[in-house]
Amino acid sequence: MLTFSDTEGNFSFELDEDECLFEVRYLGYETYSESIKLPLEDGKPFIVFMNASQNILNQAVITANKFQERQSQSTVSLEVLKPSFFEQVNAPSVDQGLDLVPGIDILDGQANIRGGSGYSYGAGSRVLLVIDQMPALQYDGGYSQWDDIPTEMIAQVEILKGASSVLYGSSAMNGVIQFTTEDPSRIPKTKAGISYRQFMAPEDPRRKWWTSAPFETNAYLSHSQKWKKIDFVAGGFYNKLNSYNQSVEENRGRAYAKIKFNINPKLFVTLNSNLSIGDNASFFYWGNALRKSFQPGDNTINNNNITRYFIDPSAVYYGNNDNKHTFRSRFYSAKNVSDNNQTIRSQFQYASYNYQYTFRKIEANLIAGFEGLLNQTNAELYSNSEYTGSNAGVFLQWNQTLAKKWRYSLGARYEINQLSNPEFSYSLNDTQYEIAAQNALEAKPVFRSGINYEPFKGTYLRASIGQGYRYPTIAEKFTFTNAGGLTIIPNPELESETGWSSEIGLRQEYGNDFVSMYLDVAYFYSQYNNMMEFTLSDQVFAGFQARNVGDTEIGGIESSIGAQCDLGILKIKGLVAHTYVDPKYRNFSEEVRLSATSEENILKYRYKHSFKSNLSVSIKRWSLWVNQRFNSHTTSIDRNFEQFISGIADFRNNFDQGYNIWGFQAAYDRELWRVSLNLDNATNVLYTERPALLEAPRNVSLRLDFDITGKTK
Repeated sequence: MLTFSDTEGNFSFELDEDECLFEVRYLGYETYSESIKLPLEDGKPFIVFMNASQNILNQAVITANKFQERQSQSTVSLEVLKPSFFEQVNAPSVDQGLDLVPGIDILDGQANIRGGSGYSYGAGSRVLLVIDQMPALQYDGGYSQWDDIPTEMIAQVEILKGASSVLYGSSAMNGVIQFTTEDPSRIPKTKAGISYRQFMAPEDPRRKWWTSAPFETNAYLSHSQKWKKIDFVAGGFYNKLNSYNQSVEENRGRAYAKIKFNINPKLFVTLNSNLSIGDNASFFYWGNALRKSFQPGDNTINNNNITRYFIDPSAVYYGNNDNKHTFRSRFYSAKNVSDNNQTIRSQFQYASYNYQYTFRKIEANLIAGFEGLLNQTNAELYSNSEYTGSNAGVFLQWNQTLAKKWRYSLGARYEINQLSNPEFSYSLNDTQYEIAAQNALEAKPVFRSGINYEPFKGTYLRASIGQGYRYPTIAEKFTFTNAGGLTIIPNPELESETGWSSEIGLRQEYGNDFVSMYLDVAYFYSQYNNMMEFTLSDQVFAGFQARNVGDTEIGGIESSIGAQCDLGILKIKGLVAHTYVDPKYRNFSEEVRLSATSEENILKYRYKHSFKSNLSVSIKRWSLWVNQRFNSHTTSIDRNFEQFISGIADFRNNFDQGYNIWGFQAAYDRELWRVSLNLDNATNVLYTERPALLEAPRNVSLRLDFDITGKTK
C-alpha cells in the first residue's frame, strides 16, 4: 500500500495484516525499511530517522526553484557537493575547494561560472553567494566573504550555472552558490579537528626567500543537539597563516550558531548568527618575476583588521492547505580598518517573504515573494564619503509536471535599485575632478523559463533561458585608491548591465545495486549588454576604471562523466569533466583592442579550456583521493599590467601552455577519529591565476578529525 504524508509529515493507512514491511522514502535520503508488528504499543510514537543519501543519482536540490526536487529533473545545470568533499580538499576556506568543481573558477577570491566574469579587482560579482537561503555578498563591493562560511558545518553545497536573477536578484546574473549548514540529528554530536600545512620550496631555488618553511594551521570545534522543541548547532574555527608570499600573514577566527524553536508542528522560528574577526597582511603584486616573485612590490603591502557579523531571525509557517510562508531577515555589519587609506564600514538590513503553494492534483507549485535591502556605507576607499543604497524586488514563479515526464517553469521579477552619493572631489596629476551629488534610481523586469523532459527512464533533456540584470556596486562607481602605483578611479556614470543566458542539456543516468553512473552534456550561450569591467583609464597612466566595455557573448560546451561503485568493503567514486568557453566582444573596437594584451577577440581573464577530474577509492578504513585540474593559458589580460609591473610579459611568454595541478589525499578512518595526509600541487608547478601573484608551491598537510559523541561519518 502506498500513501503520502502532508506538509507536517502526518499520514495514515489501513492494513489487514498484523505484520508488514514498512518503508519510508524521501528525496535526497536513503530509504528507511523495517519489519513491524501491529498494533504498536498504545500511545508510543513511531519515529523514523533517515540518513542523507550519498548516491550521485539521488541528490536533492532547492537552489534552482526554491523547492526540493531531484538534481536530474532540474531545468538548469547544477553541481552538488557533500561535506566529504571539503574534508578531502582540506582547505581553510571553501573557495579553495570550489576551484576543483567543473565550470567554476575562483580568481583572486571572485567566483566565475563558465567564463561569465573576469578579474574585477575585488569589486562586483555576477555570482551570488547564499548561506541557508540568505544572500551573503557584502553589498558595498558585491564580493564574497568566503571566510564567513562555516566549513566545518556544511551539509550541502549547490552550484547553479546560468542567469538566476528572477528568484535571487541582480547579483545572480551568472549563477548562484548556495551553502546549507547541517541540522542536529537525534544523537548529540560534538566534532573537533586540527590541521597543519607546510609549504615547500619552489622548484627554482632563486625564488625562495625564506629560511624556515612557511606554514598554515587551523582548528575547529562544533556541536549539535536537540532539546525537545529546540534544535541547536554551534561551531568555531581559527586559522593562522605565515604564507609562502613574504609579508602575507593572517590570524582569523569565526564563531557560528543556529538555534531553531519548534513552536508547534506548523511554526518554526530560527535565529542564525555569525562572527568573523581577524587581521591580515597582503600585497597586490610581486617585486619581480624571478628573484622576488614571492615577495611584494614597493608600496604594495596592505594591513587590515576585520570585524564582520550577521544576525538572521527567520520563521516558517505551514498552512492547512499545502501552503508555506517563509519570512527571513538579516542584519549585517562589516568593518575593515586598513592602513592604506582603504578603510570600509558598511551595514545592511535585509528582509524577505516567500509564499509557496502546492497544487497536488495538477502536480504544480507556485512561489511568490518580495525582498528588500537597505545599505549604509562610509569608506575611505570610496573617495572618503558616505553612501546609501537600497534594493527591492518582487517575483513569481510557476513550476509544473505534466504526464510524469514533462516539467516546466516560468518566472518573472521586477527589481528596483537606488544609490545615493554625496558631492566630492578628487585630484589626479594636479587636476581636480568634481563629482556631483546624485540619487540614482533604476527599475527593470527580468524573465526566465525552463523545461525538463524524461523520454525514457534515466534520460533527461533540459533547456532553459533566463534574463540577467546587474546594477553597479558602490566599489565599481566610486573607488579611488592607489596600490603600488596602480590607480583605481571613480566612474559615477557607470551604467547597469543586462543580458540573458541559455542552455540545452542532456543527462543520462544508469544505476543498479552496485553501480551508479551519469553522463551530462550541456551547450550554453549568453549575451551581456553594457558589460561592466575594469579597464584602462584615460585620466592617468597606470590607471584603471570600471567601464561599460560594450556588448559581449559567451558560448561553450560542458561535459562530465560521474561514476560510483559500492562493492561492500571496496568503494570507488570518480568524475571527469571538460569545459570549453568562447568569450567574445560583439563589437571588438579599437579602444577595447588597445586595452588588452591580445589581438584576438577574446574577453580578458578567461580560460578557453578547463579539464577537471577526481577519483576516490576506499577499502575498509583506508581511502585514497586524487584530484586534477587543468586551465589553458589566459590569452588576454589588461595591457597596463604588462607595461607597468615588472616581469609579467616575460612570465606569460615563458608559461604560455596553461597549468595542470595534481593533489592527493590518503586517509585512515576509525569510528571516533580520522587522520588524513594531503599533498597539493604535487608536481610543484609555478603558475598564476591573477597576473603578478603566484599561487602556492608544493605543500603537504596533516589533519586529525575527532567525533567525540558518535561515528565520524
